[in-house]
Amino acid sequence: MKFKFVFSTFIFSMISACSSPTKSMASAENNAFSPRNLIIFYDTQIGAKPLYEAIKQYHAELIYDYQTLKGVAIRVPNNKTIEEATTYFEKVSGVLAVNPDQIISLD
Repeated sequence: MKFKFVFSTFIFSMISACSSPTKSMASAENNAFSPRNLIIFYDTQIGAKPLYEAIKQYHAELIYDYQTLKGVAIRVPNNKTIEEATTYFEKVSGVLAVNPDQIISLD
């Protein structure tokens, strides 16, 4: 009896692991990286307000607000380069770091 339970649990696990991603999972994977995105971290003592104002003035799109990490992900407007945007946001009061979006593989 115990063998049947363990065997059926194993088979269920294997079948579950082999399922293809759902549409929402697939679209999230496609949006996971963009060369037009920047990740910006800010100083908690100064706060995010100057950064939010700079994002609006630059006509960038706020993609995600990492409240726990004290940072944001933005999409740079098409009429600006990543380098121009990086230089601009590095000068904003309270900004600690401006990083291009990237994928890092752990082998």
